[in-house]
Amino acid sequence: MPVYSTRSEASIFKVFGDLGSTTGEQTIYDPVIVSIGPYHYGVPHLQGMEGQKTIYLQKLLSRLDEKTIHLMTTTFDAMEEKARACYKHLNSLSSKNFQTMMMLDGCFIIELIRRYGISRLRDEAEAEADPIIGDKLILQKICRDLFLIENQLPFFIMNEIFQLTKTEVDEDDIVSLCLHFVKGMYPNYIGESVMRGSETENINHLLGLLDIHFCHPSSRMSPPDNIGKNKESGEISSISSLLESGIRFKVVDGKTRVTDIKFNNRVLAIPRLTVVDHTEALLQNLVAYESSLPEGNQRVVSDYIFLIRCLIRTQEDVKLLQDYGIIFHLTSDDAEVSLLFNRLGQSLKTSEKFSYYDLFCEVNKQSARHRNKWKAKLHKNYLNNSWSTISCILSCSWSISTRPRTDSI
Repeated sequence: MPVYSTRSEASIFKVFGDLGSTTGEQTIYDPVIVSIGPYHYGVPHLQGMEGQKTIYLQKLLSRLDEKTIHLMTTTFDAMEEKARACYKHLNSLSSKNFQTMMMLDGCFIIELIRRYGISRLRDEAEAEADPIIGDKLILQKICRDLFLIENQLPFFIMNEIFQLTKTEVDEDDIVSLCLHFVKGMYPNYIGESVMRGSETENINHLLGLLDIHFCHPSSRMSPPDNIGKNKESGEISSISSLLESGIRFKVVDGKTRVTDIKFNNRVLAIPRLTVVDHTEALLQNLVAYESSLPEGNQRVVSDYIFLIRCLIRTQEDVKLLQDYGIIFHLTSDDAEVSLLFNRLGQSLKTSEKFSYYDLFCEVNKQSARHRNKWKAKLHKNYLNNSWSTISCILSCSWSISTRPRTDSI
């Protein structure tokens, strides 16, 4: 399992251990195209995006007056100490370099989500042949990197830049723009019912924002009263086995969170999950983030992954979930999706109060009831009368012995 630092006031950290980035090899915690924050600052293969950051900074500043630009500079100076405290493992960046990095990275993100989400700026970007907005593959890679736990910027920094540079009275709030960006890159992860702005005080960073909207805040803070019963719920069977046990499945529309899974009247209702190239990185980084939250918080993402892993044991299970519309993947290999959730499920630590405890218990109870009814019916119809059984065997034997032998003709 990853090992995390213990500085309680910090929410942005490096991941160590077998799954971490200290082995010298690229991991799912490492950015592939853009560095945000101090942990991957100056990494050679990420320098190509630094020029585009500068272009976005210039575009943003060009819409401001000198007074606002000066105010931004003084504001960053005042926020430096608070920003540094957000990082658990901070290298020896000078004050000047740290502030420059915060401004450059923050302005890059704000300009990006504006260009993606505001029609006027998107049209402007397309007219300029913006190499990011105009290239879906690059945009997806950037999105992947923006939701890595090691590649975060404190959200209050981003919000401050957003508020200082806001020039349109009808412009959306920062949370709505961020969620709109996520919705475009990771379809079905955030339901339509939660695609609205919210208070920013409790948002640590972009990954934290996604975590809040990926899970019910109520389920995060007020889990079911089942402490100590986690092991009793065990696992549920794969979708193949559950179907044989009389459990039915249906896909839920896109108005709810992907973690909102319900079981009622023997029907398991599951929101659609779209698996894209960077799904594994996103889910693993959400798991890493929620593992750092204070005791008492639910590990909703871990619980969700555990549930999906139970349903998927083989590639045939992936195919069944696809047939029901519950999983949609853009790869050509069901086996790879199966392996993905197998990897995610390794060394996974679920909540002490498992989020789907009641659901697991009810599914297992209904499955067992169906199997018991089937066994009872079989016993009553075929095995209860021993004479009928003997008669059936004798009849079959006589039929075989009197069947014409074709090999002698």
